[in-house]
Amino acid sequence: QTAHAAIGHQVMITNGSPSMADQDVIDLFVTLAANDAVGLIANGAVAARGVITTPRSWYHVTGTGSGALFQPDDGGSTQTLSALQAGASVSDPLTFMAVPTVSDVRMGVDRDEDEIFNGIEDNLNTDNANPDDHKFVGPMAGTPDGSSANPFTTVAAGISAVSPSAGKSSGVHIQSGSYNEPMTVTKRTHLIAVDGTVVIGAP
Repeated sequence: QTAHAAIGHQVMITNGSPSMADQDVIDLFVTLAANDAVGLIANGAVAARGVITTPRSWYHVTGTGSGALFQPDDGGSTQTLSALQAGASVSDPLTFMAVPTVSDVRMGVDRDEDEIFNGIEDNLNTDNANPDDHKFVGPMAGTPDGSSANPFTTVAAGISAVSPSAGKSSGVHIQSGSYNEPMTVTKRTHLIAVDGTVVIGAP
């Protein structure tokens, strides 16, 4: 299949009211993304949210026009296109780029494709270039491989499988339930309850 001609093209804005020409390009990108012709990512910062300026990225999830929704890489709530553009400034520009549809999540929010977004990894001090520093634990779903779709069934297996980068931590994401497996943890890792209470040890 031939790649769409828009892929690789980008536009940078430095305020919330870009030129008509730039807005036309952004709107075209959004329309193409909404029709699955391209993927769409944005790179910028979060200075406008009243915190220390931190690089951030987003990818287009759904919709067209100013109400199109973008998912940020910190795992927070989706933002509309208009809200996203409002954070652009000369010191913190915002760049939109059309990318292949199969690459928008990886290029936008999950560099190592380990299902944990880049911003979350930054907050946990894990490595967003290491696909093996996060694993999932939960009920049997298939052949366990540590993914969210086929999690390991014991916390010990999750801890054993994570491989943190030097000087970094790792994460074991555990679905709610009781895991009767007292253990000693000897590597730098976060044990994270995904969707409720997790009890490790005697139920």
